[in-house]
Amino acid sequence: MRTALRFALLFALSPAAAVGQGWDTRMESLDAYLMDEAYEVTLARSAAPEHVAAGARVLVLRSGGYHEIASGSNGFTCLVERSWSSPIGPHIDFYNPKLRAPICYNAEATRTILGDYMRRTELALGGASIGEIQVAIERDVGTGKLRAPQGLAMSYMLSGEQLLGTNTGRFVPHLMFYVAYATADEIGSPPPGCEHICMFEHVGGPLSALIVPMKEFNEVQADASH
Repeated sequence: MRTALRFALLFALSPAAAVGQGWDTRMESLDAYLMDEAYEVTLARSAAPEHVAAGARVLVLRSGGYHEIASGSNGFTCLVERSWSSPIGPHIDFYNPKLRAPICYNAEATRTILGDYMRRTELALGGASIGEIQVAIERDVGTGKLRAPQGLAMSYMLSGEQLLGTNTGRFVPHLMFYVAYATADEIGSPPPGCEHICMFEHVGGPLSALIVPMKEFNEVQADASH
């Protein structure tokens, strides 16, 4: 059953299906997505509890992709993901330069799940359309280039300065757990929204994710105008 779900996910969209359905949208000029480096580091670290962020590797977006600013010591990786980390589809926010998603992956998620976002970044900066990104990610999952976690894979998204969508604002502080092939049925088929635990993207596939809402944000004590 899970194998069937996986391949249903992988081949739900073909290159032909992506044509003429709003999937040809591409990112704006890179400058629209960049921010002050010091602020970006602060924002990235704000995703996690202080004791985690202090020892985390930190990446910032620059020309050509993400660059390491701090090497880290605890296996975590903090960065500010841009809009193309959102669920792949022809929606208004997929290439919205205003979106900011501070996130901090643990070691297993860094080795596996982060690869999905880095591949999207490579494609986006290369001028790929939404449809082309969808097809490439499906292909990379199918070939095993993007790998499912083998142990506990999770990330923190606790920043009070996260902006995850035009209609969702800063959403809620939350943890994400990556459980290969997990489905909504396995967590009780929650209603739409994430007031309680809910599913995110790649549902039923090897990169399936669960969102667990938390109560309090990490507020960012820095200039939030960038």
